[in-house]
Amino acid sequence: MPDISLLNPAEPATAEAVVALLRVAHAQEAALLHGTGVAPMLARSEAQVQASRELHLGAFVDDALAGLLCVGPGEAADELAITTLVVHPRAQRQGLARALVATAIARAPGAAWCVNATERNAPALALYAGLGFVQRRRGSLQGADGTVLALLQLHRAASAG
Repeated sequence: MPDISLLNPAEPATAEAVVALLRVAHAQEAALLHGTGVAPMLARSEAQVQASRELHLGAFVDDALAGLLCVGPGEAADELAITTLVVHPRAQRQGLARALVATAIARAPGAAWCVNATERNAPALALYAGLGFVQRRRGSLQGADGTVLALLQLHRAASAG
């Protein structure tokens, strides 16, 4: 089981580690999305990370940040949104993403959850489906290069009890 802990993104070293992980993960996502201009739209600077008011959970492997989940407010008052979920390519297929999402859900059992994922991101869609998320709506996202991707909004009802 990975070490999952709450991060303080205002700390410079934490912000630096988050940005480094995001760069690697977004490069992989760009390849998955066939080079569309979406990944650059997701890039964040250290200053943006430090100013973030979102909850940041980190997954650590050998004391290095290997996974990140960020949570912000959802559309409804009782809903939370997963705004970021990334795992370093070297740490994938080890259950880090699942552990991060499960930890977040456990921290707020009375909340409903939502997340957006592109239709092309089969690994993310399978992960979320396995955790009880279902498709709520369909939309689209236009990348910086003009490519339009099908975007799915997934929803998970609040846990009972």
